[in-house]
Amino acid sequence: MEQIRNKSELARRYLDSALKELRKAVIANNAHYQAHFELGLIYLKKATSIIDQAKRKQCLPADEMEEKNGNAGILLRKSKKHFLVTAKDNELASKSYNNLSAIALHFNEYENAIEYSRKTLKDLVYDETYVANANMGWGYYYLEKYRKAEAKLKEALMEQSKYCLARYRLARVYFDQNKFNQAAREFKKTIDQGPPCNGIQEAYLYFGLSLVQLNKVNLASYIFKRCLLVQKESCVAKKCRRNLKIMASDNPSPENK
Repeated sequence: MEQIRNKSELARRYLDSALKELRKAVIANNAHYQAHFELGLIYLKKATSIIDQAKRKQCLPADEMEEKNGNAGILLRKSKKHFLVTAKDNELASKSYNNLSAIALHFNEYENAIEYSRKTLKDLVYDETYVANANMGWGYYYLEKYRKAEAKLKEALMEQSKYCLARYRLARVYFDQNKFNQAAREFKKTIDQGPPCNGIQEAYLYFGLSLVQLNKVNLASYIFKRCLLVQKESCVAKKCRRNLKIMASDNPSPENK
């Protein structure tokens, strides 16, 4: 454990040191697009680390969660500022728009996320268009435009069949339309891919909920228990644990909130 902490500290110091040097570079030359891009990536990494810690490793109380989200939001806005600069550079534009799309999704700016993804997809030689399609599909999902969401997520999987984030999102599209057979199939495929796909804890939660709707209660219980093995103290783990307790009661009615 001490070794892990030491590695984390070294990584943090490395990022902080890199930030200082990159800031100097953009102050000296504001058109230094590569420096802007790397700054955007570092701020994005720092923000996602905070979010991951707050939600996935330990489900914090509401006030602490709000503080963490606020800190992450500050970093994401800094990241966005730098990616908007690098989007002007032909070589970095597609990567920048992809990252801007992900940031927009975090801020619930779904129309913006879709538009950034659309700009990414204009680059016919960009090799990660499947990420843009997955982000666009997720934007449509939150806007409840399920047919468009399904189409874009399927397109992402046609480009990269092992992109399990797109598969998980497709399963959620099915789940929200009460297409529980299709949802269960895609959640299972997501988990069965192994690492890192079987680390998407929400896949276990919604897989279990889909199985409950299909009256496969014993299998659902097994999946909820597997959910707890991913992260025991996360917010999702709390939901899986709650559903296990509800299913053990006399009047089971599983929940995902």
